Order: sequence, then structure tokens, then C-alpha cells
Amino acid sequence: MPEWVESIAEEIKALVDKALEKGVAEEEIDEDIFEEYLIETDTDYEYLVHTDIPSFLREVLDKAGLTCTILHKKEDVPGYEYLAECVVKKGITIEDVTLGFDIITDELGGNWVRVNLLSAWAGLGRVKPGLKPYYHEV
Repeated sequence: MPEWVESIAEEIKALVDKALEKGVAEEEIDEDIFEEYLIETDTDYEYLVHTDIPSFLREVLDKAGLTCTILHKKEDVPGYEYLAECVVKKGITIEDVTLGFDIITDELGGNWVRVNLLSAWAGLGRVKPGLKPYYHEV
């Protein structure tokens, strides 16, 4: 596993610890998760947002000690691009925590893009029922 993945996992772990202590926390991460990603068709883009990014998030969240369900935002609605509904074990208790992730893509020229994990947010509890219709599980 690349060092920067471990670094992001540590940042997520610290973010969750802060949320468990204060109820909510936010962290600017600004880390490229895919430096060059080729998108030639709509299918390539769908694979990126529904497979590759969620796989990366699962790996980082697992490394941070979280068990999560990943949700992706439906088009044209406000909110975080991805939500992770997680449980974390702290001592003998299990806590629910929700994380939100802002992901941006920058065009590099031609069909190449860079994918950046811009920021993360964490709050106690599960995803609010009013938000669930705007997301789908990936």
C-alpha cells in the first residue's frame, strides 16, 4: 500500500476521533488519489465514480479501522459527493459515524483527468433519512 494511502487513513482516523469527542469534525486533505485517469467514454466515467473511487475509499476507511457502506450522490443535488455510513469500535463500545467526502476531477488534457480527495467531514450517527433519497449505494 502506498505511503500516501496510509497517511490519508491516519487523517481519517484522527478526524473520526475528533468527531467522537466533539460530535463533528472537518479536515482539508487535498490529496490526489488518481494522478492520471483515462476517460474516453461515459462508461469509463461511470466506472471511475461507481467502482474505482468507492474501492479507494473502502481501502482507506478499512485501514482507519472503520466498517462502512459507501453512498454516491445522485446528479445535480447539493452535498458531499460521497457519504460513508460507518461503525467504529472504541474500546468495548461501537459508535455510528458518518463521513462525507468532496472529490474533484481536474482535466489534464485530452481524455485524462486527475482525481483529488479535497476534504472530509465526520459526524456522529447514521446518514439522516432525509438525505438517503439523494444517494445510492456503490
